[in-house]
Amino acid sequence: MTIQLYGGPLTRAFIVEWYLMELEVSYDFLCLEMQRGEHLKPDFLAVNPMGRLPALVDGDFKLWESGA
Repeated sequence: MTIQLYGGPLTRAFIVEWYLMELEVSYDFLCLEMQRGEHLKPDFLAVNPMGRLPALVDGDFKLWESGA
């Protein structure tokens, strides 16, 4: 299964994306438009109940603090 990275313009997802590229880990980038409220829709809130970006999903594992 491929890692899913949720991010968007003006988020810190680029930091996580940089690490994944450096480690040569394959991933799918899912861009959410915060100005349109896409980060507050039920599908994304199932990933991160706080509704914040970035978020990373690897199978059943979910991580949503970019510093972690």
